[in-house]
Amino acid sequence: MGNAVNALLTQWWARAHAARLILRIDDFDTARARPAYLEDIFDTLAWLGIRVDAGPSDAHSFLSAWSMAQRQDAFRRARDQLLADRPDAVFVCRCSRRQLDASGRCMAGCRATRVPLQPGESVVRLSVPPGARAQVGAALVDVPGGDHVIWRREDLPAYQ
Repeated sequence: MGNAVNALLTQWWARAHAARLILRIDDFDTARARPAYLEDIFDTLAWLGIRVDAGPSDAHSFLSAWSMAQRQDAFRRARDQLLADRPDAVFVCRCSRRQLDASGRCMAGCRATRVPLQPGESVVRLSVPPGARAQVGAALVDVPGGDHVIWRREDLPAYQ
C-alpha cells in the first residue's frame, strides 16, 4: 500500500506542477532484488492507471535499458567528473550524520583537507547552500540546504 500511495501522490504533485513523471527504480541492492518485486511495481502502476512520462514501461524494458545496477561504471565516471570539476560543491567526507552540525553541514574540515575517497570509510557529499531553489517542471521549489550524500560508503550512488 505504501508504494501505491507514494505513486498516487507523486503523480498528483507532478501534474499539479506541470512536471514530468519519471519512473526510477533503484536496483543497486542486488542481494535483495527479486523479479516479483520488479513486476509488482508495474502491476501497481497499471492497477492505479498511472502512466509515466519517462522511464521503463515494464520489467523487460527496465532490465534492458534502465537498470541502474548495470550502469555502475557510468555512475562512477560521473562521480569522478563531479569531484574533479566542482570541488566547490562536491567533496569526499568521512563524517557520519551524527557528526554534522544542525544545518546538515560537515564541520570536520573534510572539504578543505581533500579527504581521499575510500569505500567503507568515506562518502561523497553535495553541498547545497541555504535558500537554494530548483526548477521542477513549471514550479520553482525550495531545496533543503546542507551537505547531502550522493555517493554512499558502500561504494554505490545514493538514492537521491
